[in-house]
Amino acid sequence: EPGTDTEFRARLAALLDRLLPGAPLRADSPLDGVQRLVVAGMMTHMCIDSTVRAAFDHGFECVVPHDACAARDQKFLDATVPAAQVHASFMAALATRYAKVVGSAEVEI
Repeated sequence: EPGTDTEFRARLAALLDRLLPGAPLRADSPLDGVQRLVVAGMMTHMCIDSTVRAAFDHGFECVVPHDACAARDQKFLDATVPAAQVHASFMAALATRYAKVVGSAEVEI
């Protein structure tokens, strides 16, 4: 049932299982009731992208501080795509539907 503790725990368990297969959801989880996740770190084109999309798929609201994430240069065919372009492309894609992309100074906790 939407909005219930049971529904939340099912969504959270599904997300954790997708991100951390085999990680148990403890009865005293500090994440109880969390609806919004702030996702930051390395690498934008891998961990940040997959975490945000998985969280969105499981009904969580995501906020991504673009200046608290980073990417590396990527190779595609014979071209090297600079890290800044990789990062900007993934931030733009996440901002279309999956997350609110903001500067770190704009993050409200």
